[in-house]
Amino acid sequence: AGAVVQTKEDPVLGTTEWLLSNGITVILKPTDFDDNRIAFHGGHPGGYSLAHLGEYVSAKYADTLASKSGLGPFDRTTLPKRLVGKSAHASLGFQELEVTLSGGSNLASIDTMFELMWLRATRSRIDAKEFKTYKANRIEGIRNREANPETAFYDLYKKILWQNHPRRQPTTRKIIDQLDLEVARKYLKLFTQDWAGTTFVFVGKLDLKALKPKIEKWIGGLPTTKDKRPTYRDLGIRAT
Repeated sequence: AGAVVQTKEDPVLGTTEWLLSNGITVILKPTDFDDNRIAFHGGHPGGYSLAHLGEYVSAKYADTLASKSGLGPFDRTTLPKRLVGKSAHASLGFQELEVTLSGGSNLASIDTMFELMWLRATRSRIDAKEFKTYKANRIEGIRNREANPETAFYDLYKKILWQNHPRRQPTTRKIIDQLDLEVARKYLKLFTQDWAGTTFVFVGKLDLKALKPKIEKWIGGLPTTKDKRPTYRDLGIRAT
């Protein structure tokens, strides 16, 4: 676990900001929209803009593949059984310029939410069986899409809009064929091994006193390289 090392209050926004000992920032905003839920979203610069073109497709789909696989000690079948009676979720997101971690729960399942957050951040994986199934399903979906006569129009429009850039191509069987299990695993590890520069925002029915030790434990304990400044790569892609 880490610790809160600095606190800031914003009376205008009604937020409390905690700086944790591992360098992660947490912003808390109590709201009254729902008296039985909290939600969080965290992110830092990065994402699959950092992957070179030959590995771009596998890096882009690494989060989706992880979401369809097991988590920590649980496989895809066991995990839902472990969560029976709980109302909590957490998910990874890899965008072109950002890596995100988000989720939420009802008040009774907050501990489970933090456990899932931790597992998503540090113990995500891509299972070979689920990889093979996902790839086959995507190819079948593309076959159905290509049977639609409007597909050619929209694909041509996209190519013109993005000047036929190789990272803005319509999703075809050729592109899905580029998915590589080991490359996807490599980028999943790369994007989750260091959470330096992340800012989390929590909203909902927040009890700051009760949340503080949980945030210090689960977020304050995330791996970070304190002197690292996360970044992304501007690929120069601009719409016409």
